Amino acid sequence: MQKSLFGLFRTLLHDTLKQCPELIPTVLPDLWQQVTSLPWQTSADIQLRADTVRTGFFRLLHCRDLYKKHCFCFFIDGLDEYEETHRVDHKAMVEILAIWTKTATDDVKLCVSSREYNVFLNFFDQNRRLCLQDLTKADIENYVRDRLLDINDLEKESLIRTILWKAAGIFLWVTLVIRSIRRRLEDGYQLSAVEEEVNSLPGELEMLFEYLLRCIPKSSQKKACWTFAMVNCLGTAEEWLCDLRLDLLSYFFLDDYATDQSFAFAAHFSRPEIGDTTKAKREEVAHKRLNRHCQGLLESDVHGNIIYTHRSVREFLKNSYQEELESALQGFSAENALSTLLLAELRSRAPCKPSTWDKEALSILVSGIVVFRKQADLDQTPFSFLESLERAVTEYQQGRDLVLSQHLEYTVHQCKSVIGGWGCIAGDGPEEVITSVFYISAYLGQYDYVGWKIQTHPDMIEGDLKLAMLLCPLYMGGLEDFDPGVYEVTKILLRQGISPEAIIHRHGWTLPFEDPGECSIWEHFLLVLMIWGPPHEILENMGDIVNDFLKHGATPNIHISLRSIPPDSNVDKPVKDSEKDYYKTEAAFRIEIRVVKGPEQSKTVGVGLPKRWKLVSDCMPLYDFIDSHGGEISFVQFAEHCNFKNKDEILKLLSGSHMKPQPRSGKTAGIEEDISNSTGEPDLGPRPLSLQVSTPEDMARETVRRTFELKRFWQSQRPPALVFFMGEFLRP
Repeated sequence: MQKSLFGLFRTLLHDTLKQCPELIPTVLPDLWQQVTSLPWQTSADIQLRADTVRTGFFRLLHCRDLYKKHCFCFFIDGLDEYEETHRVDHKAMVEILAIWTKTATDDVKLCVSSREYNVFLNFFDQNRRLCLQDLTKADIENYVRDRLLDINDLEKESLIRTILWKAAGIFLWVTLVIRSIRRRLEDGYQLSAVEEEVNSLPGELEMLFEYLLRCIPKSSQKKACWTFAMVNCLGTAEEWLCDLRLDLLSYFFLDDYATDQSFAFAAHFSRPEIGDTTKAKREEVAHKRLNRHCQGLLESDVHGNIIYTHRSVREFLKNSYQEELESALQGFSAENALSTLLLAELRSRAPCKPSTWDKEALSILVSGIVVFRKQADLDQTPFSFLESLERAVTEYQQGRDLVLSQHLEYTVHQCKSVIGGWGCIAGDGPEEVITSVFYISAYLGQYDYVGWKIQTHPDMIEGDLKLAMLLCPLYMGGLEDFDPGVYEVTKILLRQGISPEAIIHRHGWTLPFEDPGECSIWEHFLLVLMIWGPPHEILENMGDIVNDFLKHGATPNIHISLRSIPPDSNVDKPVKDSEKDYYKTEAAFRIEIRVVKGPEQSKTVGVGLPKRWKLVSDCMPLYDFIDSHGGEISFVQFAEHCNFKNKDEILKLLSGSHMKPQPRSGKTAGIEEDISNSTGEPDLGPRPLSLQVSTPEDMARETVRRTFELKRFWQSQRPPALVFFMGEFLRP
């Protein structure tokens, strides 16, 4: 599409409307009407047909009213690269270009470039053309003389003239040829032989690329293909997820990888002595190997990162050399090779006490490697690579582990310009940059490794702080995305004996706006469910984890409620300064989970959200359901509404036939014991008073019976005034 007329129209129209969005209603009125007629929270699936793009572009050029405030100048490169069709050839295309300028002579200007094809030379007058090679000739000559300055030979001038004549103004051609010449001279070639070779070089870039690829020594061809593949896979990675680079220090180990692909995580990995001199020497050796393998088609930038000499090299390899690359790369994993080279470079570093900047860079590196390998699905039990990476990180930091405290803020850096994640265990405190592979894997979704690590190294979750440190990035990274891996890790934790009522404290971005304070794993799970709300097809499959929570002791004695917060009102809990204005200017609501521990004992956790959240959240049907029931529902009603696939099993569990009574203490336990003894019924455990009813009539009868039993208990324990109060409090 990029080399078609439709692609040209589409690109110019997109770039213009991006710069001047106020023109969209005029240029694309039908689409504008379609989009603006939809609810604002609904995403529109717009398909631009070729006729719509063409009509919109010509409307842009022919609407005279637009030129009262706008002028346009389009720069179009590579007219000769346009792929002709039977209906529109190069001549027809330039005629269309001319129409644009004639439509608005003073307001539309074009600057185009192409090779010197006759069709373009004939169409554009001499006085309207610039010959690029005439303008760049002096700069190219200066570059050539500078790069050949160390050659003292009478034939040098003849060689320079040959290069300038063959270059035809193409600077990239000159760059590649000069590199080839310098390599030939280093290998002992005579200058006359080099000039003869230059004369035989093709003038077209594509043919020059082919020539350079043929010049790669047979012993280097495999490594050249490996290098191209590694640079290519970096170019296709999502930069906001993965900020990896292949630098010369890592590339130095390519020969080791060719000998043994697991060399970097072997116990006997040899660590060369590191120093500034050694580092510079290693970069020099790696640069020479890169030139030998790739013949100048790849280079290193000022930071030592390996990149393509020009984007046209990448395009040539993709379009004209792809089959050869695929044939040479059979059985080769570019992702595995790249991450192994990066690991080797990390293991070769001298141990140090890292600064904050060093830790941020290390966090970026570890995050990139974890994501990179996860996307390629490279790691399985026993996770030898990730374990070796964890050891390398620890060794580099001289064995300094994360210092856990009850007041800890942490960051996980994913790229140089974006902080990937932030959270805290229990309030404001010292900031720690996370470099641990284990915690970063929990945040970035490498759940297989996290689950395996927990099972094989139980000490990773020993103590409240270690558990909180795992759960914070684990739930922040995947719970709001409802990644099934999060729940698999949660199941492992439950099987390892972690209580659903264990406090995980609070952490940054998972729960927006207000900080809910200290939440148990179970409460936090429900809160996130209430806020982010998975799509229905995901929600109905979440009954398994709900079932596991309940079987391992999660209390069902909860009520879920929505409470409105009008503008300018004070929220129950303090919020950050940046959020206070939000509540002053916009109506909001609170999602609350009330955990009932007895007639006079309960715990409430919740978060405040703007009112418009109801309109965009996938939880909107649930919010409507809660509102229709007076603003509060029981957990039984919640389970029924969610329509879990295993709903019957959950409701049976809630009914008490499989629920293990939880130990209680204090007066509440006394109440429950008295009820059980006075009625002859088994202890119902910590459940809401109405869990065993199924109809409104049954609910009313059951509530009256329970109320009577509780009142009778209090009559034997308290004076009449208190009995009256409890009677009013418990009246159905």
